[in-house]
Amino acid sequence: MVVKLATMGVVFALDPTKAGWFVLICLLLYIISFAIGMGAVFWLMSSELFPNRLRATGASISSLFNWIANLAVSITFLTLIDVTSRPGSFWIYAFLGIVAFIFCWALVPETKTKPWSRSSATGRTTGIGST
Repeated sequence: MVVKLATMGVVFALDPTKAGWFVLICLLLYIISFAIGMGAVFWLMSSELFPNRLRATGASISSLFNWIANLAVSITFLTLIDVTSRPGSFWIYAFLGIVAFIFCWALVPETKTKPWSRSSATGRTTGIGST
C-alpha cells in the first residue's frame, strides 16, 4: 500500500502524461492492498476491542469516527494537492501509511489466540502498553 503511494508520487514527480496505464495499475493495486490490509483492520478491530457489554456502542462510535476521517480525507485531498503538489500529496499519504503501520504494530493488541468473549482492550497481549 505504502509502496504504491510512494510510486505514484514518483510518477507524478517525473511525468505522468506518458504513464497513464502505470498510474491506473498503481491505483488499482493500492485499492486492492488497502482492502485486504489496513481497510479491513478497522472493521475487525472495532468489534474485537470492546467487551461484550460495550461492543455495539463502541463499534458504532468508532464507525462514526472512521467515516468522519474518510470524509476529511476526501474533502481535503484537492486542497492538499494545491498546497503540496501531486507528488507531495501521495508522499504524505505514504508517510501516514507508515505511521499507521507502526501504530498498529506497537499499540494494537493481538487477539488471534483469545476467545471471542475475552477479546477486549483490557486483555492486551502485545504492544507497548501490554500487561
